[in-house]
Amino acid sequence: MNARVKAGYSIFLSAIIAVAMQTSVISQEKNSELYVSLKGNDNASGTRELPFRSIQHAVKNAVPGTAIYVHGGVYNESVYVDKSGTSEKYITIQNYPGEKPVLDLKFEKPFGFAIEGSYIIIRGFEIKNVSCDMELKPDIKGNPPSIIGGVMILPPAHHCRIENNLIHHIIGNKKKTPDGIYVENGTDFITIKNNTIHNVAGRTEAMGILACAGEGFLISNNLVYFCDKEGIRIMSRKYDSENTVENNIVLYCHMGISFNSCWSDRKTVGKNNFCGWNWGRGMNPKHTKNVVLEHNTIYGNEEWGIDIHGNGQSTKKDNTNPRVMNNIFSMNSVSWLLLRSQIFSGLADYNFYQYKNGAVLGAFSSEPGDVCYNLNEVREKTKKSKSFVSSCEMHGIAGDPMFTASERFDFRLNASSPAKNAGSDGRDMGVLEEALKSVGADGLYSLAKIPDLGKIKATVESFSSETPEGKAANLVDGNRNSFWEVDCKKDKEKEVIFKFPAEYEIENIIITKYGGGEKYFYKDFELYYLGNSSGDWKKVPPSPEHPFSGFGIIYNGEIWTLPPSIKTQKLKLKIFSSYGETIRIPEILFFKKNK
Repeated sequence: MNARVKAGYSIFLSAIIAVAMQTSVISQEKNSELYVSLKGNDNASGTRELPFRSIQHAVKNAVPGTAIYVHGGVYNESVYVDKSGTSEKYITIQNYPGEKPVLDLKFEKPFGFAIEGSYIIIRGFEIKNVSCDMELKPDIKGNPPSIIGGVMILPPAHHCRIENNLIHHIIGNKKKTPDGIYVENGTDFITIKNNTIHNVAGRTEAMGILACAGEGFLISNNLVYFCDKEGIRIMSRKYDSENTVENNIVLYCHMGISFNSCWSDRKTVGKNNFCGWNWGRGMNPKHTKNVVLEHNTIYGNEEWGIDIHGNGQSTKKDNTNPRVMNNIFSMNSVSWLLLRSQIFSGLADYNFYQYKNGAVLGAFSSEPGDVCYNLNEVREKTKKSKSFVSSCEMHGIAGDPMFTASERFDFRLNASSPAKNAGSDGRDMGVLEEALKSVGADGLYSLAKIPDLGKIKATVESFSSETPEGKAANLVDGNRNSFWEVDCKKDKEKEVIFKFPAEYEIENIIITKYGGGEKYFYKDFELYYLGNSSGDWKKVPPSPEHPFSGFGIIYNGEIWTLPPSIKTQKLKLKIFSSYGETIRIPEILFFKKNK
């Protein structure tokens, strides 16, 4: 385990292990199958007829080849896995067929599963309500542990598979960053597949999947949404590695998929991913070498479709040999940003563009002359740039990709689409229909069925103030580059009332961050809903683990889940304090409860 993480969790893990060692280990001959039930007993034999009570005790009795079957019900335990299987005999911890075990940590524990062993499979669990305020032992430098997670894979683990799990409401705080699935440096051959991960919040760097990859990582067929930072981030500084992020759906995160500090001499591949409606960027490769982005559909992102950038230091060759091919960019605020001072030997071609009226197609610096509004300008300006191996988008297409029914979340291409069979490989541009199938836990989603998360169209009914530059209506205009601005010296109320088309049970709210720095951030706010039966404003009670307090530099996030039964047609936001004299909020999004 990483020394910093291991030191921090040693007290917590030792308590778990002590409980697990209270009874003797069963003889290996009887351990091919072990069973766990809420009706079981850890002094029993762990058989189908006499199951254990705790998952941790079953792990203690596991040997290579053991399958641990966990019956349905709610378990309030964190599980530490330091046992290992072999290449031919994995240790599997999974749901009993047809049943759903739930690890509910009640916001009192820092992880669902923590894995240090190898050849391990975790399958078929719901893991929820992970957080931790306990003071854990600091490392030798006095630094407190900083990560909590639904599933954590830690060195020296290798050959682990995390499959078909539902992981949600992983909430950070001032000291700890949450991740749905966290994989530490020093691990290899990790597969993260067919998981659904959502509502990872409470701190700026909250991510659905954070994989600090070694060799042989596969992140595939996951559904990720409602994360304060990236839905998926992969990092790798192992030069001889090759890792793949494919067939994922990432929605309504600050950024969709990030390739950060991937320095492979081979390649890191991102393909057949759907990144939609993220309020920042769809994809964000930065500080990379040999990143290949192909056959992705980047739709409706509010800042950039793809942003390739670094620190601009040419001696470091910060983004070397990126390839952006055969993708569809549709209805993003800006299709892509390629900063030529930070790119070396890059190429973008065979991509399809549908952009909003007046939107910038691409930009190569902040200079006005480096902005492109059509493909001809892209071809001409990249021809003159040393950042690219040749003119970009010589085979690019602009127009309507003709999705089957985007209003019904069906993003297959119509048979007459100009993107059909138009890729460099003779296949369709964008996500391939045959690739994006069986996504998420239980494989419910596909390119023909991108999930509808219940976003509600809202209008601004009234507000306490605005400025000429920052109208209140900008909060719901779908443009993250505009904002609502409040002069805190003049406006003591600092409130706005939203109205919905009908009465809905509001489940999630996203308050996006303004990118101009802390001086524009709010500190504390309250929400009120209008009770239709009484006609009175009622206060929305915040959850103790994720209070309605402001963003700050690294805290407190942008996504909040409201308590059940907040059913209303009007919602009021009231801000109490700020870091500076002016507050700016780009956009607020509302989501109803979906069946």
